[in-house]
Amino acid sequence: MVKFYELLVLNTILCFYMANIGAQNDSLDVEKLYVSGIQHLRIDPVKSYDNFEKALSIVNDSILKKDKNNHHFLLRKALILDRLGFYYRKNTDYTNSLNCLQQSLTIKETIGETESISLTYSYLGSLYLRKNDRERAIKFLNKAMGFAEKYNHDEIPYILNLYSNCYSTFKDYEKGKIYALKAYKHSDSINDIKEKTYALTLLSRYSQKNTDYNASIEYSSRALKLAIASGDIIFIELCNKELGYAYRKLEEPKKALDYYLKSLELSKKIGFKNRIANRYLSVSNAYTDLNEHETAFYYYRLYKRQQIKNLNIKNIRDFAELDADYKYKREKLKDSLLFVQEKKLSEAKIETLSAENRIKKQWMLFGGIGLLVLFSIIYLIRLQKFATSKQKLQQQFSQDLINEQEKERSRLARELHDSIGQKLIFLSKQTKHLGDEHMENIADSTLDEIRSISRGLHPSNLERLGLTEAINALVYKINANTDLFFTDEIENIDNVLPKESELHLYRIIQETLSNIVKHSEAKAIKMNINKTPSGINVMISDNGKGFDFQAKYKTMSLGLKTLLERAKIIDANIHFDSQISNGTNMKLNIPIQS
Repeated sequence: MVKFYELLVLNTILCFYMANIGAQNDSLDVEKLYVSGIQHLRIDPVKSYDNFEKALSIVNDSILKKDKNNHHFLLRKALILDRLGFYYRKNTDYTNSLNCLQQSLTIKETIGETESISLTYSYLGSLYLRKNDRERAIKFLNKAMGFAEKYNHDEIPYILNLYSNCYSTFKDYEKGKIYALKAYKHSDSINDIKEKTYALTLLSRYSQKNTDYNASIEYSSRALKLAIASGDIIFIELCNKELGYAYRKLEEPKKALDYYLKSLELSKKIGFKNRIANRYLSVSNAYTDLNEHETAFYYYRLYKRQQIKNLNIKNIRDFAELDADYKYKREKLKDSLLFVQEKKLSEAKIETLSAENRIKKQWMLFGGIGLLVLFSIIYLIRLQKFATSKQKLQQQFSQDLINEQEKERSRLARELHDSIGQKLIFLSKQTKHLGDEHMENIADSTLDEIRSISRGLHPSNLERLGLTEAINALVYKINANTDLFFTDEIENIDNVLPKESELHLYRIIQETLSNIVKHSEAKAIKMNINKTPSGINVMISDNGKGFDFQAKYKTMSLGLKTLLERAKIIDANIHFDSQISNGTNMKLNIPIQS
């Protein structure tokens, strides 16, 4: 008969044995999931992400809970976090990406891991590159290169490609091309197909920057063959997009459309949200080139919807609450200081024109007096200097009025929001507490009106989202609330101009679009904004009824005066090309100070 203590010992041994079996199973599961995640990283990113998440969960909840100092699985956790950081960055979830990479870096520094730390630094460099922080991107890439040269030479081609991409992002194309060629040579020497493909796509882009689209097609085609051979779906999609772009520039829209459609389908399969939105826009542009405007508009709508999906709830609300109509604002604020300032601006411009007319009359009067030619010339030179000086002062005064007007708008917006708005919020809460539904509705509607006026006075989107997204929001507002067919190509122009100049550029675009909606009777609008090394170019055209610009210029409407003055403030050249029944074309060039 087995005694009690013998049963206890046997039970203890059995539990220990089962625990070991469980730990071994956990370890095997982690390794399988990690290997599978690596294998699918560029073939099926969503599956790769799922595997890494499951592996991380097992490491945290099972293995490290029992042995928190397990060196092997601490390192495995860090490597999993690296890959998750890569996935989140690709999916434009930069906050989660940074969180994962910082955790990985902390673990590696704690356990003294140096051989794989170059990967973490390179991912951090790439992340800050996406955030347009050049200084920190280069800082982390330099650290990555230092460790890679010492411990992990296989990472060098990837880091060289990141250097190339970094210099490309900040418009130093010559240096970027040098690094891309280095990356290609190095990856070829160690037969690294992925980085070789990456280098070829970068070389394709540099060819596009030099308008050598045939060379771009050659590089992209070579990259596509390598990507297909390795099954790298991310690069297959990217190569199709680059080929579509090159063929579009070569005015072969059918070929461009074929590649763009392939790129779109692959983007959906990959699941990177930002790429899906951009590919919808590319397909829309290709259909526009083929004059298939209905289909182009369909994909453009999909592009805008995808953009909204990519925004968080706060930004969606902000987009839905754009500036009120300019006429509405004037009616509501005509007794305010804003109205007084606009009146002074109008009077200053009238006085400027009067001064110019007086100079012309005096020239004609004294020009006909032969005996007093010498004295007339001396007099007129002095008079002209005085009038020019006065005109400059008046122009400066007009520009100062516009700047002060914007400051006053901002102040009024803050006052409405911080003072009246807060009181109305308190009133709304009190009426809700008292159960007076009628008064609550009045308080809420009044609060909404105050907020609308506040946003109309000062474009808060400009501060929260940046210039590019503020313009996109303005376009989306018009697109959503009118029957106009709107096509646009807007490059990222954030942080190129001073904040004050960004505000004036936004106001010029806002006023131009508002005039088209109100007066042009147009069916379609096209807007292009592109950035060159020397400046920013804006083109807005419509197919409306047009107008006689010379006649309009002579009468100098207040809206046209304000546009011209704002252009002068930012040292921009503005040009209107309009004819009756032939639409209107506005071009604006803003030089960039080097």
